[in-house]
Amino acid sequence: MVAVDNESFIIAGIDAWDVSESVPVYERRLSQILGVDSFKLPPAPDPDRATGGVVAHRFPEFYSCPGCKVLQRFYKFNSEKGRARCDECSEDLVPSRFVIACDYGHIDDFPYWQWAHRDVDREPGKCGGTLSLETDGSTASLRSVVIKCDCGIPDVSMEGAFRAKALKDLGIRCSGHMPWLQNATRERCDQRPRVMQRGSSSAWHPIMNSALSIPPWGEGLYALVEREKLIGAPEEYVRFYFKSRQGLLDKFKATVEDVIEVVQAFEEREAPSEDGEVPPARTSSTLRQDE
Repeated sequence: MVAVDNESFIIAGIDAWDVSESVPVYERRLSQILGVDSFKLPPAPDPDRATGGVVAHRFPEFYSCPGCKVLQRFYKFNSEKGRARCDECSEDLVPSRFVIACDYGHIDDFPYWQWAHRDVDREPGKCGGTLSLETDGSTASLRSVVIKCDCGIPDVSMEGAFRAKALKDLGIRCSGHMPWLQNATRERCDQRPRVMQRGSSSAWHPIMNSALSIPPWGEGLYALVEREKLIGAPEEYVRFYFKSRQGLLDKFKATVEDVIEVVQAFEEREAPSEDGEVPPARTSSTLRQDE
């Protein structure tokens, strides 16, 4: 999640990234660990057309207005395009401070309606009232953050929302929501979500994989051999392959013999040891040892 001025967004998954024109990056050692052929740089934006680049979706959906105090989904404020402003009082909106997430990575808006009506026997969303959020500023605790509904129920503070059983007591289960994916159906999930601060560093823990790219691997003819999937190809096939593709070699001022040497270098690098043992499956730790 990223904050931009008075708005909040979640970076879209790579299903929304246009990498059709991105240059492939080859790093075989890392590719073998992750089970992929190559990598691509994130899409760069087109400044002339104001398009492209990495996509983001609005999240969380709930916003509040510091003027009229209304708390509701962003689209209900009827903001001008490109602005996050309340249509009624022209105040800049504030994205929800709270979200809920489970250990499997699903994330959703905080269930404000259920929290405000937790002591009232009413069907969700059927009270006909409008929620509002007020902060008296007297303390920095959650007790000063108050949720109201004009259906007539007593005011409720956010105190206790971070308790381990707070959502369980409300009967809230994980919704399986994945707002970073385009048109994704919600997954079935048996995890119990917990409340988190939107801006907390603990809201997202990436899994990082990296490798040092050691020349000449991953560049020049070595990248060409990977891109054209010639690793392990017989010498006769390599000669036949480049009979009608001399232009590829001309770019590198290379000959078919040069390519064959590179193919052989890949084979020697990944060949079994002298005693016939096949190299074990590579892991991140073996990458570090090699480097």
